[in-house]
Amino acid sequence: MDFLKEILMIFEKVMSFFAAILGYFVFDLICWQLNQGDFHQHQLVYIVGNSLIVLLLLYVISKGKIATLRLPSWSDLGLVVLAFLALFLFDVVYTNVISFQSGAAREVHDTIVQGISLSFFIDVCFFGPIREEILTRGFLQKGVCNNSWWGLLLAATYFSILHGPENSATFLYYGVMGAIFGWLHKKSDNLVLSILLHIAWNSMVMFFVLRH
Repeated sequence: MDFLKEILMIFEKVMSFFAAILGYFVFDLICWQLNQGDFHQHQLVYIVGNSLIVLLLLYVISKGKIATLRLPSWSDLGLVVLAFLALFLFDVVYTNVISFQSGAAREVHDTIVQGISLSFFIDVCFFGPIREEILTRGFLQKGVCNNSWWGLLLAATYFSILHGPENSATFLYYGVMGAIFGWLHKKSDNLVLSILLHIAWNSMVMFFVLRH
């Protein structure tokens, strides 16, 4: 029985690994099929499709007990605020001394130039953060690496790669950002917290974009 449990555990980790690595590209392809990269067309279809994707991911990660999803307590929310402040201070200092270049930033800029649509706003502020946290912190950091420190670093590295950094300074920027998300998940063992932090961060960035 112990041998079978070991085999099952290894199988679950392998499946979590492939879900984390391939999931991003599969869902990215599905999202592209929904609007062909144009956030001004098929907006309702895009929003409904992504809602189903998010619900599916939440169901799989919860039903499979890959990561913990629970309502945050007040102390949990305090951790989110602390992590947000750390992320904000890092961003203010770091982005003033580096040349920031990434495929993700360029893609967002090109989309904003065409005008911000509802589907784009919801994607940046909600769908994107939820998908990324489930795949990186959920499947990879927790599902594969048991929420260990090396798992945190692996997930942060993967998170950085997904954003297409075009120089080492930008790679480090996204890596530190991913590490802060990962620390919050490791500290709380609650994926909801890193999702909330990611949503809050992206929403703040979008707020400043809309102001300008």
